[in-house]
Amino acid sequence: MHMLGLQKMIQYRGGIHSLGSRYLRVTATWTDLVGSMATDQVPYFALDQPGPTKARHVQDSAFQESLEGLQMNCPKSASITVLLKLLLSLSNSVAGKSELGLSQDLALMETLHAIVYITLTLPRFNERAIHDDANPLTPIEAAYEAFRLAAILYLSGPVMFVAGNKFSNPVASHISWKLSNLLKALIIDWTGLEQVELFVLAFGAVTEVGCGRHWMIVQLNHTMMERGLRWNFIMDNLRSMAWVDIVWSAKLNKLGGDLTHVNGS
Repeated sequence: MHMLGLQKMIQYRGGIHSLGSRYLRVTATWTDLVGSMATDQVPYFALDQPGPTKARHVQDSAFQESLEGLQMNCPKSASITVLLKLLLSLSNSVAGKSELGLSQDLALMETLHAIVYITLTLPRFNERAIHDDANPLTPIEAAYEAFRLAAILYLSGPVMFVAGNKFSNPVASHISWKLSNLLKALIIDWTGLEQVELFVLAFGAVTEVGCGRHWMIVQLNHTMMERGLRWNFIMDNLRSMAWVDIVWSAKLNKLGGDLTHVNGS
């Protein structure tokens, strides 16, 4: 309700981009963005910037390259493609830059804002749909929903990095249990999406806590053993899909150690 009230106030003043203070614009949009990630809802402030911006380019190119899938009348598969393109575009935007440079990169903030916004506006399935035995999700729908939740969890890392928050992640604590519940409720066929499955399990594990984290680690370990994979391969897989160094290095290193411990026990 507070964000809705703020949205109305800003609309009456002419919209978010009519605010004369850049500090107020950034604070309002990023508060909205982080809150929307934590609650898994469409942001109140639309991604609407005047002129040809990098953010708009990210949005247009991501959807443009998925048109072929959309035309095949498989929207959930197309949405997986969109997510893959968005993650890769973020990875490309940080390539070759130092941690200090990235922390001061306004273009990165703009690009990340666009990527998170687009992710939050993609189709979603609520709890009722996931547990509807009479009308169960199709395999591609289940895989897509798991990937969508994992993508939000992943993006919370870069968002916290840009925000300068290295010690807490309010998004992860609100979304990780949703992913765990989904994976426990449904048997997902990952055929053809094996890389996506590894991404989902890895970021489910690094953002979960307690028993939920242990369950995720067991699932990831089982998948690795079944396919004969080593942790170095998993890291290479994650790096090929998204920007994981710096923003997720510490937690992924810990996950690798935990997997070694599981195998040794």
